[in-house]
Amino acid sequence: MIEWLDGQAGTTTCPACGHTGNHRRVLAVPSAAQPEKRLTLLACETCGSGFYDDRSPHGYGDDDVAHYSVKFYVEKGAGIDTMLQPLAGIPFSAASRYLEIGCGFGFSLDFVARRHGATVRGIDPSPLAADGGRRLGLDIVDGYFDRAMAARIGPQDVVYCSELIEHVADPATLLADIGAALAPGGLLMLTTPAMEAVDPAAPAGMLFGTLSPGFHLTLYTAGALESLLRRHGFAEVRVVRDANSLIAYATRDGRLPAADATIPADSLIDYFRGRYEAASDDAMLRNGFLFRLVKHLAIAGRFVEVEALRDAVDAQFRDGYGLDLSTPGNLALPALAGADLATVLERLPLNLASHLHFRGLAALLHRQDGRTALEHFAAAARLARATCDILQAHRVADGELEATVGTCINLMVHALRSLPAGPARDALPLAAATLDDLLATADGPANLGPGVAADLEAFSLLACDLAADAINTGHIEAAPELAALAEDWAASAGSATPALRDRLVQLRRFLVRHDPAAGLAWLDASDDAAMKAAVAWPQFVRHVAEGNMADAARFEPALAGHTAVRALAGDAVRLAFDLDALSFLSALAAYRGHHQQRHAEAQRIYDMLIAAVETRPGVVGDQAAQVIATLKAGKAAIPPA
Repeated sequence: MIEWLDGQAGTTTCPACGHTGNHRRVLAVPSAAQPEKRLTLLACETCGSGFYDDRSPHGYGDDDVAHYSVKFYVEKGAGIDTMLQPLAGIPFSAASRYLEIGCGFGFSLDFVARRHGATVRGIDPSPLAADGGRRLGLDIVDGYFDRAMAARIGPQDVVYCSELIEHVADPATLLADIGAALAPGGLLMLTTPAMEAVDPAAPAGMLFGTLSPGFHLTLYTAGALESLLRRHGFAEVRVVRDANSLIAYATRDGRLPAADATIPADSLIDYFRGRYEAASDDAMLRNGFLFRLVKHLAIAGRFVEVEALRDAVDAQFRDGYGLDLSTPGNLALPALAGADLATVLERLPLNLASHLHFRGLAALLHRQDGRTALEHFAAAARLARATCDILQAHRVADGELEATVGTCINLMVHALRSLPAGPARDALPLAAATLDDLLATADGPANLGPGVAADLEAFSLLACDLAADAINTGHIEAAPELAALAEDWAASAGSATPALRDRLVQLRRFLVRHDPAAGLAWLDASDDAAMKAAVAWPQFVRHVAEGNMADAARFEPALAGHTAVRALAGDAVRLAFDLDALSFLSALAAYRGHHQQRHAEAQRIYDMLIAAVETRPGVVGDQAAQVIATLKAGKAAIPPA
C-alpha cells in the first residue's frame, strides 16, 4: 500500500513555509478518498513539513462516505479523550464563548457546554457534523468558516481547530480569518498530525491515519507550525508534540493557558456516564459512550464499576450482534468477505475486542482470576487482529485497536504468571494456539506490536519454568511438550537472549538424558545446529568416558555445529579454551582414534590439547601436570597414523 521513495520532485512551493524548491520525495500511497489515484508525499527542504503533490481539497459537504462513517466514529473511532485534553488548561466559565471550526460530530462542544456551561458553536459542512448536532443537541452551522462567517457569529474567547489545518489548502487565509474572529485576549488552539510521525517503523494503522491521503493535504513539523502562527500575527505561541500529534496554543494579545494541564479522570468518567445514561433511545450513541465509560473506569482501576456495567455490555452485543460474551473463546466475527464498507461497518462489532480487554483486566486485577483473564486477553488479541484486517482491507485504520493486539499478548504473559504451576501448565495450550494464529497472519512479531518479540521470549522463559516444575514434581511426561513450546516461541521471537538460550539447552539436556530415544529423535529433527551441539556434547563425552563408543556414535552427528568441531574442520571461528572445551576435545580425540580409526586426526587433537594446557595451565588449576600426563597417555594409546 505504501511505497517509500527517495530522490527529489520537480519545483514546488511548500504550503507551510512558502519555500519554492525541489523538495524530497518521501512516499507514494493510494488516496483514501479516491483509491484509483496515487499520491506522492513530499518533504520541504527548508522546514521539513510534508505535503502531497495533489493538494485538491476534499469536498466534505457532499461526503459520499458519511452514511457509513458515523457508526465507526461514534462507537469506536473518535478519540474523545485525546481531543478534549488540549482544553484542560483553559479557564472556561459560563460566560465563555467557544467556537470549534471543523467540529465533526461535536464531542468537544458537548463536553465544554456540559462541564462549564459555556456558549458553544460548531462550524462544519459534513453530514457527520449534522448528525452529531442532531443527536447531541448542539448548535452546529452547516458551512465553511470564512471572514464573513466570523463577522456574523461575533467575537469568540476560544477557537479550537482539532485536526483541521492539515485539510486546508490555504492555511494563511484560515489563520487570518480566525484572527478576525477572536475577541481581545482570545485563544486559538490547533491540533494536527505531526510530520515527525511519518516513519517506516510506525505501525501501519497509525501511519495511515497520520497520512490520510486524499483528505490531509499538509503535515506540519512543530517548528513549521510555530513559524506559520507567528507570521500571521500571533505573538505568543506554544507548540508541543503529543505522540503522533502536534498541539498548538496561540494568542495575539492574551496569555497562554498553563502548560501540562490534564482533564481529571473523574471529569471524563462523569461526562461519559452522564451521556451514556441520557442516550437510552439512541443505541449507537449509547454503545459509544458505554465503551468509553468502561475504558476510563478500567484505566482508573475502578473495576467494581466496570463489573457493574457487565450486563449492559452483554446486552449490547447480544441484542446488536447475537454474540454471547460469556464464552470468549467461541466468539467470531460475522462473515464479511466481499461486503462493501457500508455493510462491514454496519455489521462489525467494532469495540468487541476492547471490551474483552477491559473484562480481562477486571478478572486479573480485581478478581485475581488469571485463567479467566487469559481467556479474555486471548480472545481480545485474536478479534482485534481480525477486525483490523477487515478494516484495513477497506483502507480504514484504527491505531488503538492495532495496539490492543500487542497489549493483550503482553497481558497473557501476566495472566499465566499469576497462576500456580499446574493451572498455568493446563492453560498454556490456549496461549500457544492464540499465538500460532496471530503469528500465522503476521510477517514477523513486530507486525503484531513493538513489544511482541520480547513477549515471545517471556512466554519461552515461562514454558521453561513450567517444564522445570513438571520435572521436579513428578510430571516429567509434560516436559517435552513444554520444551518444544519454549523453543518455538524463542524461534518466533527472532533471537534468544543468552540467558534464555542457556535455559533451553539445560532443559533439553535433561530430556535427552531422561529419554535417549526421544532425545535422539529431537536431535534429528532440529534445524538449530548450535543448539543440537550444545545439547549433545555432554552425552557424547559421557558415553566416550564410559567406553560406550556405539552409544557415543548416536550423538556424534549432532556435534557438527559445535565450535570445536567447526574449528577442526577449518571454519574461521574462534575456539575459547576452557574446561568444557578440554573435556569435549579429549573425548572427541579418543572417539576418532579408537572408534573411527582416524588416527592422525586424533593425535593432532591430543597435541593441540597438550600444547594448550602447557601454554595456559591456569585453565586446569594445580592439576596441569596430571592432565598433561593423561593427555599424553591418551595419545600413546592411539595406533600410529
